Amino acid sequence: MVTEQCFDFLSDNGHLDFLAQRCVQCGDLVDPVILNNRRLRLLRGLEKGERGLKNFVC
Repeated sequence: MVTEQCFDFLSDNGHLDFLAQRCVQCGDLVDPVILNNRRLRLLRGLEKGERGLKNFVC
């Protein structure tokens, strides 16, 4: 994993850039918002019926 500076031009919170971790093998991008959304999906049990979702760990 490497740290990358990413840009969100559609953000309405006044911050255009943020730091995220990117896997150098698969390109998966992870930041606190993504991790929180994945956690919520697990809690709701949505992962069981959905196909094509990437694993949490490369």
